[in-house]
Amino acid sequence: MHQNSKPNRLRIKNHQMIAITVWVRAKHLWKNKSASLGQRFQIAETNRTSPIYLSISVNESICISAMSVMGLLMIGKENTETMGTNYFLVHLLDACGAWRIIFINFTLIYYSYLAKKTRLLVMAHMSKSAQESTVDHFTGLKDMWK
Repeated sequence: MHQNSKPNRLRIKNHQMIAITVWVRAKHLWKNKSASLGQRFQIAETNRTSPIYLSISVNESICISAMSVMGLLMIGKENTETMGTNYFLVHLLDACGAWRIIFINFTLIYYSYLAKKTRLLVMAHMSKSAQESTVDHFTGLKDMWK
């Protein structure tokens, strides 16, 4: 009987975790609805820039790890070769450092292109909606005079 109670305890804990998560999320959403315009803008801006920072952070972590491994490989040669004579690792280390800078620039250019494309689509949709509503308004006026 004691062994059967463990899955029930886990199930109860899982349900409690889900309930807490749903409650926190609902509270957060309610708080966002009553937030000031500045707070809502800040949340929207954070949501917009989060993918940029995430991709740059992941790239930085990978590059730093790779550069650390290369540094350990250069040191781990029991000092039989000096760092300057192992050109392959030195050039690879330089290329990895340059890639970090290039990746940041490419990421910013790519996300600015996506943002511009999204803005253009929204503006086209808004102008189309305004034109359609204007046509509908005047069609309704014409129908009233018939």
